[in-house]
Amino acid sequence: MPGVLAPGAARRRARRWFWLLLTLAVAGVGLVRWAVRAAPTPAGVVLVLLASLVVLGALVQASRIWTALEGPSRLPRLRHQRRPGD
Repeated sequence: MPGVLAPGAARRRARRWFWLLLTLAVAGVGLVRWAVRAAPTPAGVVLVLLASLVVLGALVQASRIWTALEGPSRLPRLRHQRRPGD
């Protein structure tokens, strides 16, 4: 099945990256919170922007890894198996 990782080293590596990215996202949210509460300066705005991009990127990559680890959704296949009128 495409998109599903085989058991073994690749799966362990993907899990490790998932948790690393999730930790990075949590740390990034903390940095955004700290920068928003700080005095408004141009450097603070840049810090909020960069930290927000890091959080967004980490969450997107973590969600892609999660999808690869858990496999594709089964909903589209179930929808096509139903007969009209059921």
